[in-house]
Amino acid sequence: MTIPMVPERLLPELVAMAKARGMTVERDVLRASTLSLTNLGEVFGPDDEWQIYLYMSRDVFKVYTSSAIEATTEGVLTIVRELFKEKPAGYINSVHITEVDTPPPAPPPNTITVLTRRNLFDELRLTGLKYWGRLEEIEFLNRLFDLGKLRSHDRRYDTADEDISTHRISFPEDWPDDWWVISDGRFNILDGSDDNLLRFLCEMIHPIVRPDASGVTQLLDIFNRHLKADGWEIYESRAISGRPVFSPRKLLVGRQVVGHAVDTARKITAIAGDYINQQITRMNAAADGDPELAIGSAKEFVETVCKSILQERGIDHDEGWDLPKLVKTTMEELKLVPEGVPDQEKAVDTIKRFLGNLSQVTFRLAELRNPYGTGHGKVATTKGLSPRHARLAIGSATTLGTFLYETHQETLKK
Repeated sequence: MTIPMVPERLLPELVAMAKARGMTVERDVLRASTLSLTNLGEVFGPDDEWQIYLYMSRDVFKVYTSSAIEATTEGVLTIVRELFKEKPAGYINSVHITEVDTPPPAPPPNTITVLTRRNLFDELRLTGLKYWGRLEEIEFLNRLFDLGKLRSHDRRYDTADEDISTHRISFPEDWPDDWWVISDGRFNILDGSDDNLLRFLCEMIHPIVRPDASGVTQLLDIFNRHLKADGWEIYESRAISGRPVFSPRKLLVGRQVVGHAVDTARKITAIAGDYINQQITRMNAAADGDPELAIGSAKEFVETVCKSILQERGIDHDEGWDLPKLVKTTMEELKLVPEGVPDQEKAVDTIKRFLGNLSQVTFRLAELRNPYGTGHGKVATTKGLSPRHARLAIGSATTLGTFLYETHQETLKK
C-alpha cells in the first residue's frame, strides 16, 4: 500500500478542512508547518500504517501553550482521519508537532504593505471607534483567535485570555486603549499575513459586532480607501437576517469598473427600496463564485428598475412583457431626449443612437442570460460562463438601470 497522499498535496487539504470547520488554531499551525509522512509498518504490515510529523519553527512554536499543542495534535488527527475515512482504522496512526531550528518555507509574500497597514490603523485611531464594537474585547478576539491556546505575556498566567482579562479589564490602565492589539505578536495583525489582517477587518464590521449601519459604512470606506492601493477590497458577500456580511477579495481591473457601477446603483436604493438593494448584493456577490446567478440577477435588476419607474408614473404594464419591451416602454415614457439642445436635429439623432446602443446592451444581456443564466434549466454537461462575463452583465445592467432611474427622478422634479 502506498503513501495516502504526497505531503505537498496533503498539507493544503488539511488547511482547507481546518478552515472550513472553524478550527482556527489547527489551521494556523498547519499553515506554519512543513509536513512529512513516516511509515510504521508494525500493525497491519509494511506500508499500512503512517505517522504525520508537523515541523514548526521555534519562534512560532513558543507562541502556543503545551495544552494548546496537545489539543491541536488531536484536532489535526481528527481531520486527517476524516480525510481518509474510507481507509482501515489506524491507517493514520498519529500526528506529532515538533519545534525545529530551521523555519518552514516562507508563506506567499504579503501584498498589503506595512505602509498601508500603518496608514490604515492611524486613521482608525482617529475615528474613536472601538474595534470590538458592541462586544466585550475578549469576546471579539475569541471570534478570531483561541485565546485559551495562546501563551500569556505575563509570567503569572498561562494563557492569553488570562493576561488580557487582567490588563484590559481588571486593570485597564495597564495597557492603553490605543489599538494595542495590532502590535501584539500573538495576533500578527500588523506584520502577519494578508489573510490575518483582512479577517480582522471583516470581523470589525460583522453585524454581530457592529449593528449600526453608519459605523459600518464609515469603516468600510476607510478600509477600502487604503486597501485599494495594494489591490484589495472588502465587499458585501452575503447577508444574515438582512444585514450584510463582508469578505475580502483581490481588486481586479474588471472589479473596479463593476464596483463603481454597483456603488452608483446603490444610491437609488434609498428611494427604490430594499428589494433592488438585495438584487445588487446578490449579483455582486455571485460574480466570481456563480457567474450564471450574477447574469440572471443582473437581468432581474433592470426589470425591477423599469417596472418600478412605470408603476411610480402610473403607466400600465403587462407582467408578461420581456426585458426589451420593458426597457423600450420605460425609455419612451421618460422622454430621454432633452429639449433646447443646439443643432437640435443632429443632437436628437446622436442621442437616439446612443440610447439605441444602450438599450441593445440590455437586449444582448437577455440573450446571454437565456442559455447561461439562472432562469432556464440546463443539461448536465452545459459549460457555464466565467466571472468576466458576469462582470460584463453587472456593469451593463447597473449602468443602464441607474441611468433610467436617475432620469426618472430628475424628470419628476420638473
